[in-house]
Amino acid sequence: MRVPGLALLLLSTGCPLEPRVVDLRPDTGHPPGDSGAAPEIHIATWSLDFGLVAVDQRGEKTLVISNVGDSTLSIEQVGLVEDDSPFSVEQLEQAWIEVGDSADLVLAFEPITHGYANGTVSIESDDPSRPVLTVDLNGEGVAPDLSVDPEELSLDPTWIGCSASERLILENDGNDWLDILSVELESSTDELQLSPAAVNGALPWRLGAESTLELGSLTYVPVDDREDTAFIIVGTSDDRVGEVRVDVAAQAQAWDTATDSHTVPTGVVDVVLAVDRSESMNLYLADVLDALPALVIGLRDLGLDLQLAAVVSDDGCVSGATPWIDGDASSSEIDDALSAMITHGNDGALEELAFLLLQAAISVDNVGHGGCNEGLRRDGSGLHLVGVSDEPEQSSGSWSDHVAALQALHDDPELVTFHAIAGDDEGCGEAAYSGFEDAVTATGGSLVSLCSDDLGAALGEMVSSMAAEVGDPSGVGPYALSQQPVAASIELRVDGTTVAEGWSYDSDDNAVLFESVDAPGPGAVVEIRYAVRPEDCSDG
Repeated sequence: MRVPGLALLLLSTGCPLEPRVVDLRPDTGHPPGDSGAAPEIHIATWSLDFGLVAVDQRGEKTLVISNVGDSTLSIEQVGLVEDDSPFSVEQLEQAWIEVGDSADLVLAFEPITHGYANGTVSIESDDPSRPVLTVDLNGEGVAPDLSVDPEELSLDPTWIGCSASERLILENDGNDWLDILSVELESSTDELQLSPAAVNGALPWRLGAESTLELGSLTYVPVDDREDTAFIIVGTSDDRVGEVRVDVAAQAQAWDTATDSHTVPTGVVDVVLAVDRSESMNLYLADVLDALPALVIGLRDLGLDLQLAAVVSDDGCVSGATPWIDGDASSSEIDDALSAMITHGNDGALEELAFLLLQAAISVDNVGHGGCNEGLRRDGSGLHLVGVSDEPEQSSGSWSDHVAALQALHDDPELVTFHAIAGDDEGCGEAAYSGFEDAVTATGGSLVSLCSDDLGAALGEMVSSMAAEVGDPSGVGPYALSQQPVAASIELRVDGTTVAEGWSYDSDDNAVLFESVDAPGPGAVVEIRYAVRPEDCSDG
């Protein structure tokens, strides 16, 4: 037990050391008498080693103080020299030691950190020859000391769509082992991902004294330029260590951004022209080529999803490198494609047989998979079939049978309409377009005179007629992107309103597709914003 009434006092300033001391003399009111003899202090050792003591635990040692003099020895003060020493004076058995007797001085070591510790205890007595004695105190605190290298992470800037990673190492600088019980990443974003080292196996991991262990890798795959923060928490089996935290900060920048805008078509139309290239048509062919771009542009300007092609060869295959002209074609592309389709084909037996030429063009074999006109005729489209000739239709059989046969090739016969650019009853061309004109009238199409003063302007009537019979656009898409995106960065707006669900990105086609129930309606504007995927991440 502790001696009652012990108080810490400072040694006198005349001493070479400035210890923290304890006045160990009980206040009895009866100091020992002076017989003229002198006390003599003696201690068993000049150094006390406490050995290994766990941090937050206590180790005690006893120093035996003896009186080998010839009068009573008074222990006046006992204290520690160092202010921040992990050692302490706990108990002195008695403050007056009679001749030939001894007293136990109990000292304690309570390490607050791992590693070696040193201190000095000072003992002041009334021994006239050695009034102050000092004893060295030694001990080693035992504890693990866990840290993570690096202690905090600030990932180097990288392009959006690229990645950066950092390897983390667990370091135990202490002199005792511990177990790693958990490794967790606390983050508000999926852009930061922690992958514990597979080589360690399943938790817990044993980490020995003065050793290291790979924690794993932190990977950053940014999809936007917002600053991302997180922290890694490492839980341990040792209360003296508790948890270790690593703060993480990361931010990326866009290599480039892009915005693509599409307007949902107001309707879907496929137009196929069967052009007569018999000798008598040579008078009109140049005018037809000059005028047909007006038909394409007129339909395009109405916002229709357009495919237009012309056929002249008996096999019904479209000539030239362009399978059809769509609404995105430029003026020069339209001119070049029409010229190739109409002037580069082979003359054949179907020069004045538009019905049969059209049947060949949109036959199942030609428009099906692997056919020469694959995709020219689309299900659900308004299909407009145009005969171009300066003479009557020469296909054998009744016009109504030919109409029925051509309508049967479409999934919805009601969407098949016939039109003509042909001779008329006013004496234009070799003769009026009899036979084919009946099909035009029966299906509600339009006939434009081959000899119109301004054939391009006259085709405006045909544009209006075609626009009245169109297929319903699904709005599903695809809506193509002009550049390769960082897929996760894609933001979609329809008529200015952000749309977060009901669509997906198809990397194979580099396009956005809507679910059918969420598809925008005709005329809606679909805006696609995204970060462009960099070609070389090493420049980030």
